[in-house]
Amino acid sequence: MTQPAVGNNSHAAAFRMSMEILRVGSYVVLGGYAMSLAYRFGIVKKLLPPSINKKLEEKVDAIKARTEPPSGSALFNVARGHLLKTYGWASAGVILGCAGSGAFFKFPAIPIGLTLVATITPALALQFIPKRFISDAGRKALFVTSSVACGYSLGPMNWICYDSLIPVGILVGSTVAGFAVPLFLTRGMVSYFFSTQLLSSSLAVAAASLLSPPQSTATTTSQRLSSTSLIVNDANVALVIQMIANATLALLHTIPTIRKCVTWKESTEKLSEDLDPLMEGFHISASIAYATWSAFRVICSRILLSITKDDYSKGATPQAEQRMLRSFLNMAFDVDKWSRICASIMFTAAYVRVVSQLQRSGSMQHLEHWRLIFAKFSPVQLARV
Repeated sequence: MTQPAVGNNSHAAAFRMSMEILRVGSYVVLGGYAMSLAYRFGIVKKLLPPSINKKLEEKVDAIKARTEPPSGSALFNVARGHLLKTYGWASAGVILGCAGSGAFFKFPAIPIGLTLVATITPALALQFIPKRFISDAGRKALFVTSSVACGYSLGPMNWICYDSLIPVGILVGSTVAGFAVPLFLTRGMVSYFFSTQLLSSSLAVAAASLLSPPQSTATTTSQRLSSTSLIVNDANVALVIQMIANATLALLHTIPTIRKCVTWKESTEKLSEDLDPLMEGFHISASIAYATWSAFRVICSRILLSITKDDYSKGATPQAEQRMLRSFLNMAFDVDKWSRICASIMFTAAYVRVVSQLQRSGSMQHLEHWRLIFAKFSPVQLARV
């Protein structure tokens, strides 16, 4: 009767060892990229003796000669510079949004309606007014204003789902860094694409294992919720989610951009004028915010519909009131019967109403209670059961 237990223990030990090998492998990959970047920016040349530098440069030149792209290298250089600027702006948008959410944690009394206006108005101006009518400084100001205001507007949401956003932030950061760093090192499209996949996956596994404390040290509820054990304990989940994020960004932006550049028939000056890294970076950061918002809306629908269903079965409130609440929730969340746009508008209206009520009453501590409820329904936390 003890033989199955022994077999299970051996399989568990083998799995843990394979996960450890995966983590060590990710560190080795990151170390290799770090050394490549150090060589690329001349740091290695300053540290090594001249004789070793000469031999190293000869080896690198030989590799460059064998890996010279067959054609379109000048146009690919334009694409490389454009993608670097685009992903830089996307990263700036995410960082500014996080700063806006941090401002909400510190100053939660600013009217949420005002911040929504400050989010939407600059975004519409940036999107629909041609860039020839706005100076570069003005477009950057619109970008910063909209990003910070959006982060503040989503501050209550980030407060509630803060714990679940930790692994999401790791994956987003790994994806953006994985697509940006190889632009400094690769010289062709194929090598760039495979480098992005390798680096972003290695970053996801390494960052999660470094940032997550052991489960045995998490004693309080908040500490247990803040652990990124989903990614650390199941690297398969991290790699699958990372692959989906990589494929989404590559198919929707990176590959179309490179293809547009390398097939461009006019001058490179006109190509540079046709590209807009600030706008594309704004779209990427806005897409990340919208995806997070949509996930939050879906989980909230499950929480609220479950609560009203339980209350109705127990007869806690009058039937007429329950029917009205259920009808509103179905309108706000049931996308099978209502369009996604209508559902988003209804949920946004409910979100603004609730946050405004909390701000007027000064009861922002209720968000901490909703944080614990949200964690029970979050897929990130459910996966740990």
